[in-house]
Order: sequence, then structure tokens, then C-alpha cells
Amino acid sequence: MQRGMRIEIRCTICDSTNEDVGHLLFKCCLAREVWRNLNLESFRLELVTTVLVKNVVELILKAKEENKLLMIITMWYIW
Repeated sequence: MQRGMRIEIRCTICDSTNEDVGHLLFKCCLAREVWRNLNLESFRLELVTTVLVKNVVELILKAKEENKLLMIITMWYIW
């Protein structure tokens, strides 16, 4: 947008007008359902309030190994 390009900010899944990376990975109805079905809802709730990418990475790295890998794979899958 800063370079004059027209960027669609509407989520193609839920039609929200505030699509960004946080919405895509943690807030969208599809993302919430995926995290919930993988029993990662408590992690999603913590990650959704995190603003800085650095802090997201720190939270993931603090998790148990199996949860850490599952969170990374989940974000890749949603992306």
C-alpha cells in the first residue's frame, strides 16, 4: 500500500475487513477452528494478543517440543 499498490485487506475466508498476518493465523474463524481442533487454543489465545513477531517466536520457543512443532506446522498450514 505504501508503494501505491492496491492491496485487498478483506479476508477471503470470513470477509473481515481487517485481514493481516495476525488475523490470518490466529483470529479468522478458520484459524480458530484449526487451533481448537488441535487442542492448541490456549496457545492461540496467548499468541493472538502478541503484537511483535519477536514475542510470538519467543512464546513458541518456550513451549514443549511437541507443542512447538505443532504450532509451527499449524501456522504453515494456515498460511
